[in-house]
Amino acid sequence: MNDSGTSVIRRSAPQRIMSGQLEDYPLPELMQFLRGMRKRVHLMIERSLPPQSAGIYFSAGRPIHAYLSPLTGDEAVLALLTWDHGRFILIDDAIPEQESVKSDLQILLLEGLRRLDESSRHLPIIPRPEMIPCPRTYCDSATDDLLLTLREWRLLAAVDGRRTVTDLAHVLQRVLPEVQRDLCNLAASGLVRMAGEKAV
Repeated sequence: MNDSGTSVIRRSAPQRIMSGQLEDYPLPELMQFLRGMRKRVHLMIERSLPPQSAGIYFSAGRPIHAYLSPLTGDEAVLALLTWDHGRFILIDDAIPEQESVKSDLQILLLEGLRRLDESSRHLPIIPRPEMIPCPRTYCDSATDDLLLTLREWRLLAAVDGRRTVTDLAHVLQRVLPEVQRDLCNLAASGLVRMAGEKAV
């Protein structure tokens, strides 16, 4: 992979620490994972249809530079959030020569989900009806300033780690697609996680 002309300063030879496919590790989940790692890494991404290379640099869990020619910064991150296929490589201890990302990761994820919702391309990341959302037992300071709607607060209060997405829709007397979309927002904000499926 090349990084579209962005030069990198490294103290030693680059070390690959992880690689995989976006089909197995959706980008929003991968970015949340990198936030938790709080390391200095370069997430390099490429896909063949159409052929494109892109990437995001993280430092202390925060995206600091992103590129997807001709875009950089926040808009590059938002464009990458629409990718649902491709492969990625994580390079350890990579430093970009510029910092182009201005927004917090959670704001970018929520805006990305909003754009996906508007373009009807959000279906691959919507939780399935049989999945069980769980409340996060730990939230970092980035969640302190989150603004939730009353509908999202009520949904968050009903998430107990036992009810499926379908159960939550029934308990709250809401339609399933609405609950699924709100759970996407709560998951992107780091307030819930999808634990699995209810045993039959």
